[in-house]
Amino acid sequence: MKQDSLILDTLAEDSNEVSSPFISVDEIGAHVALIKVPEKVNVGDTFDLVIAVSWQSQGGSLLLLPGNSVNVKGLDQISVRQESGRSIKAGKELSENHFIYRIVATDTGHFTIPAMKILAPISQERSFEFKTEPTPIIVESPYNFFPLLIAFVALCVFMAAAFWRNRRRQLAQRKKEEESSVTKEQKEAFLLLKQRVHAADSREWLLALEKVCLSWAKVHLEEESLEARIQKGDYPEWKPLMDEFVHARYGGGSRDSFMNLETWKLAAKLMGIKEED
Repeated sequence: MKQDSLILDTLAEDSNEVSSPFISVDEIGAHVALIKVPEKVNVGDTFDLVIAVSWQSQGGSLLLLPGNSVNVKGLDQISVRQESGRSIKAGKELSENHFIYRIVATDTGHFTIPAMKILAPISQERSFEFKTEPTPIIVESPYNFFPLLIAFVALCVFMAAAFWRNRRRQLAQRKKEEESSVTKEQKEAFLLLKQRVHAADSREWLLALEKVCLSWAKVHLEEESLEARIQKGDYPEWKPLMDEFVHARYGGGSRDSFMNLETWKLAAKLMGIKEED
């Protein structure tokens, strides 16, 4: 924002006193400009207010001093520094001084930077005062992305958890359906063996029963090698049945059908299948 203004403050004096202690603008040919101030800042931001004072130097110079501070509600002045320089424009030498006020915004709201005064003492009796116009500025709260980030992460976690819960539920349902299908096939094969107990070859019948029992143990006991686990002492209730299967594989020999029926009943008890099924 850039605004040029020059206000000449003249002290009121009695007619009997000396002439005004302030020299006129025309005597110096100088002007003041507020050349840098933001329209909006965030609370906690530090920014610069820059005031430029320039005049035709004509080989001379002016002593310039800041006449007041920026301190108002919501704005605190941290420091002020002065930078000066000279340039030639249209064959004329110009002197320019920059007063740079470092300011921190401490509160939110609509504030007004006061009229900034720059003093130029000419002599003990005469001084010149430059003054800018009051300048509005808005201090806002910075947008906080952290709550939004937390909400986004929470949403992602919730969606991921929901997805995996649904995935586990689907897998569990599929496993249950598969087990139900396998169990149905195993049950049908097991019941069929009961019907063949009197007509089938004893050894072949026992080996067929072993196949059904091991298939059932793989699904319901999650054991790939039930025989190896039994040899280690696990599942002792299954040992008598497995001994009969081992004897059928390596011993052979025929058995009465009622003996095979008792073996079938033992297998039915172990697998939880009722005889009337």
